[in-house]
Amino acid sequence: MAHDTRRTRKWNRGVYRNMLILDEGSIIMAFAVAIIIRFEAISSWVDYRPGIYSSMFITALIFQLVIFLCYDNRGPSVVYMDPVDNLVEIVKSRLLLTAFLIFYFFVTQKSVLASRIVMGLFLGLSVLIGCFFRWLTGSTTITDMECHLKERHMRYTCR
Repeated sequence: MAHDTRRTRKWNRGVYRNMLILDEGSIIMAFAVAIIIRFEAISSWVDYRPGIYSSMFITALIFQLVIFLCYDNRGPSVVYMDPVDNLVEIVKSRLLLTAFLIFYFFVTQKSVLASRIVMGLFLGLSVLIGCFFRWLTGSTTITDMECHLKERHMRYTCR
């Protein structure tokens, strides 16, 4: 029984690691799409300031890592979560990330330079993309877990 517990813990660590990578990926994708929508569709690239947005991008990745390690990593695994609970967790996490970014810009006195449209688009898109990635991770992980359990059952019944 202890062997199965160790295997389960190792498997859950892999799920959390993949979730962290996908959360960071959703932040990257949401940020890029928000910048493109803001400066392509809404207005021109004339008022684009690469310094403020690169600072926002790097800070968002660092804050997301801290939020994941302190907040998301403590909760139940994506595999065992209901989709609605998963959405609520992502919204909480992204609102916390946005609050940290706003506080960071306030402290560094760069809040005037950052576009509020980019912040809003970033929040909405990161929730949508994060939900999709977590849903994808949860469904593939459940499939992997079912295959693993079937394989283990076949191994014990064939002996």
